[in-house]
Amino acid sequence: MSSDQKLKNYSVLLILISLISLPANAQDVTPTSNGNFTEIKKGQLSPFDGWCFDTRAMAALQASLEFAEQRCELKIQKSLQGAQAAFDMQIDNLKLRIDTIQQENEAIFKIKNKEIQDLEAAALKRPNDYVHWWAIGGFAVGALVTVVSALAIGASM
Repeated sequence: MSSDQKLKNYSVLLILISLISLPANAQDVTPTSNGNFTEIKKGQLSPFDGWCFDTRAMAALQASLEFAEQRCELKIQKSLQGAQAAFDMQIDNLKLRIDTIQQENEAIFKIKNKEIQDLEAAALKRPNDYVHWWAIGGFAVGALVTVVSALAIGASM
């Protein structure tokens, strides 16, 4: 065998050995384990009562705290968006109501103005010349007053 071939074989063997040994060096991780913690009393190599957490337990606590904050923020955002959507819908309904009332008022004003124009046109078609009726009425009232006065004077004599 040539030296190049020996070098290639050696390289392949070295790579295979290093890949096989990787899982052996990994730590055993259980997905349900959140770490260990224990209570420490005063005098147990601690100047105060408290709790001692390993790295995994502390990471679980921090993660749960961060996720709790994020869940809270998401709930707040969801509530705000729901309230905003409800208020927007109410505003849109009120705007729609305003628009319909304005359209109703415009239609009523158009009808009113047309009626006024029709009445004005009808009134202008007939002349206001009632002089002959005033003259006939005045003559009739004068004649009636004269007859009644004559009867009243004749009856008193």
